[in-house]
Amino acid sequence: MTPRTVWERLQSNSLAAAEFTHEAHVKAIWHLLGRHSLPVAARKFVLALKSFTRHLGAADKYHETITLFYVYQTASRMRGDQSWHAFRGTNPDLFEHAQLMHACYRPESLSSEFARGHYLPPDRPPLSMVSSTR
Repeated sequence: MTPRTVWERLQSNSLAAAEFTHEAHVKAIWHLLGRHSLPVAARKFVLALKSFTRHLGAADKYHETITLFYVYQTASRMRGDQSWHAFRGTNPDLFEHAQLMHACYRPESLSSEFARGHYLPPDRPPLSMVSSTR
């Protein structure tokens, strides 16, 4: 599915739950960020994702910190007119969800109720800072 198709189907709640993989999340975010400012794209994605999880009867699965972390990470990595495939190929770590979250957040931070409903910035230093201090 193209990023646009993922976004359109997410927004209309016509995406099958099994189709909404981690990569599909990032595809929809990438699509929005290519057409809107960061604040507008973030708001549109959050609203659509909340609607989609409610539609699936899984509203409790929505996690604000994880959602906005990926919006911000995607935005910070986008380069000009880069295609989806080029973006995907130059950012493989963005698609290793568990590894990236573990590298950026302490488990107790992500599992907190506060993090589920509000954005928490990463609470682990960037890997480049960790490796340069050793």
